[in-house]
Amino acid sequence: MSLFCGAGGLDIGAKMAQQGTAKWKTIVSVDNDYASCESLRGYIGNNTLVLQQDITTISEPHAFVKELCPKLDDVYLVYGGPPCQSFSQAGKQKGISDNRGTLLFEFFRFVEALRPTYFILENVTGLKGIDKGKLLLNIIEKVNCLDYNLDYRILNAADYGVPQLRKRLFFLGTKKGRKKATLPIPTHSMMPNLIATFPYTTVEEAFAGLPMLMLS
Repeated sequence: MSLFCGAGGLDIGAKMAQQGTAKWKTIVSVDNDYASCESLRGYIGNNTLVLQQDITTISEPHAFVKELCPKLDDVYLVYGGPPCQSFSQAGKQKGISDNRGTLLFEFFRFVEALRPTYFILENVTGLKGIDKGKLLLNIIEKVNCLDYNLDYRILNAADYGVPQLRKRLFFLGTKKGRKKATLPIPTHSMMPNLIATFPYTTVEEAFAGLPMLMLS
């Protein structure tokens, strides 16, 4: 299940993720923005139900999922990136005093109700410094109370082959009693080494082979 799916950055990543023959199947993606949902529908087609709805109006997450998918026994993974404007360094960093900041804990409301084996939460790096780090400690405490093991770290998209220096804070939770999942080690680096063996992908390399833009 995808929450705060936006135009589907994480959804597309989930669709591409594969280990052997095992693949993810996102049952439903939810966001309250019409244009974002339309964009994701255009990409994903009929493979996933893309639902335009404010998740704060979903009072019973488990009943909500069962109504959409009566044959579904369990949600294996919940992932999403709640609105980040209240945490971003480009904004006023009002944190949870901004209504958008409280949506972070709406994500954990769904995790608590659905009890997935895993969850992935993504947000801006500025979240770590909100209220002198107290918000981050609250998240860690919340995850522990929900009985999940947690791995969290700032990841740079360029370290994984993306031609963009884009840093984001990721939280990866694993239900206690299962083998703990950990965030991936870098595969690319500005200066390749024994761990990150590939050089950064440049924009020139990413654009290579595209047709020439014809201007009238």
